[in-house]
Amino acid sequence: MGWQAILIATIALPLCLEGELLPIRSFTTADGLASDHIYCIVPDSRGFIWFCTPEGLSRFDGYRIVSFGASDGLPHRSVDSFLARSSTSNRRALARNFL
Repeated sequence: MGWQAILIATIALPLCLEGELLPIRSFTTADGLASDHIYCIVPDSRGFIWFCTPEGLSRFDGYRIVSFGASDGLPHRSVDSFLARSSTSNRRALARNFL
């Protein structure tokens, strides 16, 4: 009986451990990213994912990417970090620009 349990375990265990493969999609400047180099990625409370890049800030809503740069009002083109919402303000703020 012991060898049968080992046999069943060796057959069933790999089947149980096989996970679902999720689709992976790569995004580039052709998809709307400000740059192909990403300094940091920050999710926000509204479901957006923000990408800090050397050429600006990009926002992903799950379907499309919108990028913001110096021509859109950013003080610098390079953004390397993004502050979370502060408890005293309802605004988001950019921090530590490279250039």
